[in-house]
Amino acid sequence: MSLSPPDPRPAPPHADASRELLARLTRPDDDDEYAAADRGGPSSRVGLATATAALAVLLTVAAVQTQAAQPQDERDREVLLERLAREKTEVAVLGARAESTAAEVEELRASTLEATETVQALQAQLDTQGATVGSAPVRGPGVRVVVDDSDDGAPEGTITDSDLQQLVNGLWKAGAEAITVNGQRLTTLSAIRTAGQAITVNYRSLTPPYTVAAIGDPETLPARLLETAAGQMFSDLSINFGVQFEVEAASELGLPAGSRLELDVATASTKGGDGA
Repeated sequence: MSLSPPDPRPAPPHADASRELLARLTRPDDDDEYAAADRGGPSSRVGLATATAALAVLLTVAAVQTQAAQPQDERDREVLLERLAREKTEVAVLGARAESTAAEVEELRASTLEATETVQALQAQLDTQGATVGSAPVRGPGVRVVVDDSDDGAPEGTITDSDLQQLVNGLWKAGAEAITVNGQRLTTLSAIRTAGQAITVNYRSLTPPYTVAAIGDPETLPARLLETAAGQMFSDLSINFGVQFEVEAASELGLPAGSRLELDVATASTKGGDGA
């Protein structure tokens, strides 16, 4: 068995102090400092008493501080618990409000969806009936009616907006399904009127001769038109005042679409006031 050579490095100061403290703690009572103080006389005993009193003061102060800190810690804890309880209550209230708002939003969304579907269904019906109301182009057999002012320019031989209105109404009555005047498709919103010196249809000025095309049965439509009041009036104007009035059957006519009809949906508001 080999022995390690002693460490040539000097021991650190704190190591010597630790060994010294350990040696003092393990000394016999007759070597204790208290015993030395008894042997050392009154001055040593006074120093020991002073140190003991100082230690007692320090312990008393520490105890007082600890007791004083306990109530403050308890109050802080109570404040935190109260704040936590308030925040839990606020979170519960906000959660309930959020659920109520979500339910209202869902109800409004369902109502909006239902209204939208209703509008779309009605719009689809309008588009399907576009040939009748004039919002879709149509093709098919029918008649072509041409009317014009008399050559002499007499007032009695001049076509007026009222004359064209009666002619169109006569064609509807005779069974026409779609009508144009000089290419202007008549819809439920169309108007035939005089603006200045010209007759307008759909706010477009027209010039004679006026060609009225109507989709319908070409075998029955001409005869039925002549049986109406409009047909009889134009026959009289043609015979007595030289107004041009020609009706011919057409195997194929193409009529353009008029303005597309859109649904305007009005909603009632329940906010403020009685409303007008």
